[in-house]
Amino acid sequence: MNNAFSEEVIIGLRRQYPGLELIFDENEHREFSSFDYAFNNPDRLYKLKIKNKGMISIPDSIDIFTRLQSISLPGNKLNRLPESIANIEFLKSLNLERNSFCAIPPIIGQVKYLQNLNVAGNAISEIPEFISDLQYLKIIELTNNKIFSIPQC
Repeated sequence: MNNAFSEEVIIGLRRQYPGLELIFDENEHREFSSFDYAFNNPDRLYKLKIKNKGMISIPDSIDIFTRLQSISLPGNKLNRLPESIANIEFLKSLNLERNSFCAIPPIIGQVKYLQNLNVAGNAISEIPEFISDLQYLKIIELTNNKIFSIPQC
């Protein structure tokens, strides 16, 4: 199967994130730490977690992982998300806690089935209107930001 990650990108990811947690089996939640398996079976990856690794960006081709349900990236240095994140149809949980976001990225408004959003510990100053359009959103964690008012419904 072809994937959108070049060999150079794969090698770089392996070096930069040796403790990457990948979960491939939706029912048994078995964890595998193999990039090779992930890239050869992108439709089997359900959970991606990269914690406290200083990551500054997410590859635009993240959407090759079509079955991702959870992306957890706490304690990194992210300040933007790729537009392609909206193409991950089954994404339900997005953890961006303790990164470098000054605003909730507008692309989040297009993540159709998002249920849980954690943007705690960033530098966010307002809650954008598009948040109210996320009809499946049940939990939004906003603590430790710079938000001083809640918009009227």
